[in-house]
Amino acid sequence: MPFSTLESILKNIIFIGLFGWLWFASRGMEDRKSLWPLATVKFGAIMLVFMLGLKVASASSGGEVVVVENSEPVVVDDSLVDTSKVTVVTPKIVVTDSVKKVEVKDEPKQAKSGFASQYADIDKGRKILCFFAAGCDHCRETIRLLTEMKKQVKDFPELKIIFMDEEIELIPEFFEQAGAKYTYKILDPASFYTVMGPKNDTPSVFYIWNGKVIKNYSGTEDRKFNAKEFKSLIQKKYSEIK
Repeated sequence: MPFSTLESILKNIIFIGLFGWLWFASRGMEDRKSLWPLATVKFGAIMLVFMLGLKVASASSGGEVVVVENSEPVVVDDSLVDTSKVTVVTPKIVVTDSVKKVEVKDEPKQAKSGFASQYADIDKGRKILCFFAAGCDHCRETIRLLTEMKKQVKDFPELKIIFMDEEIELIPEFFEQAGAKYTYKILDPASFYTVMGPKNDTPSVFYIWNGKVIKNYSGTEDRKFNAKEFKSLIQKKYSEIK
């Protein structure tokens, strides 16, 4: 049973008292002589306890530091250990109220538009891909409207052009009338119509987002380019597009 120093002393006093009472109560008895071995063992045990206690106390006062790792309060018996040299180490718990926010992008999943053979980055982010003929009046009007729109709309998508190999000497004049220059490449007529698609005609405008074709204007009839509609479309979040 664990005892503190005070409890141990009190226990010894009580047993010494009981032994003394037993000694005097046994006067005249024949077996009184057998009490001497018991007394010897008793006092030997008492001396052993005090000797061990003094040894622990002297060892603790030799300049050593006792480190106790515990999250609960520590009670140190100051009769055995110099409490001025005791260091209590408790675990450090850092609590913060910050919450890591996970940003969910409002955009379509990555897809393939089919135009990566012409422009390697066409499926990255928002792009406008136009199929024009340099001498086509409808194409020139379309690029002029797109240039005006670029000045008005913040974060206007990157615009790229594919010209048909026809009247290519008019390309400088085409850009002069447009009011701006854009990245372009030239394809022979057969390749031009193959890449643009058999159901499309000049001028064709593709609005592409992460490789997904959001809108495709083509020709000069029912599917012709609608500047007002397109301006509204490119300013919408993906979740707002029907």
